[in-house]
Amino acid sequence: MSSNWAVWYKSKGYHIEPEIPFIARGLNANSRILDIGCGHGRHVIYFSGKDHNVFGIDNYPPIIKRLNKQLAEVKLHADLKCCDFTKGLPYQNRYFDLVIATRSIHHTNARTMKKIFGEIDRVIKINGFLFLQVPDYEESQKLEKKWVEHGRQITHKWVEKHTYVPLSEPEKGVLHHSLDRKELMAFLKGYKIIKIHAGKTHYHGYCVIARKVKLI
Repeated sequence: MSSNWAVWYKSKGYHIEPEIPFIARGLNANSRILDIGCGHGRHVIYFSGKDHNVFGIDNYPPIIKRLNKQLAEVKLHADLKCCDFTKGLPYQNRYFDLVIATRSIHHTNARTMKKIFGEIDRVIKINGFLFLQVPDYEESQKLEKKWVEHGRQITHKWVEKHTYVPLSEPEKGVLHHSLDRKELMAFLKGYKIIKIHAGKTHYHGYCVIARKVKLI
């Protein structure tokens, strides 16, 4: 993992996503929550402070170390792991009441992203919640078209269908996979969609709250 992620984490800040309080109201006490790509831990800290059983994974070791220190300072606890979630999730089947993946799992290609989706589906309980933020391919194409029309330099390169790499820092060379609506709906086949939107101010990609209702 590039050290340039530290710059990105810093710019992202600690503000929770505006959908999080709505999701929190639907959880039972002491729910198990997994934050995939937890970063600075904005959602880890939020849910730990509400006495839930929180788990977080990230593959940037300094950020995990820092988050553990922050939790200790405010007398909170979370089970944090430093691991590569593209290789699988180190948890039991049907273990979590809520899985959070905000702007994290798309840093790969289409094949691996499909594998990650499968792992999310494996560890989430029936009736468990999913909060997902992933890039919207259609929106990205609209934005790219505007850039070209206004003479703005394209700072990324498409390497396969719906997958590109930035050509400049801080994410230079890091794969980004954008989902079209068909691809997203294929993953959500076993879920009841509670809320979905794209192109909002706080996130221009797909933002999804869903509940696992059946095995596929």
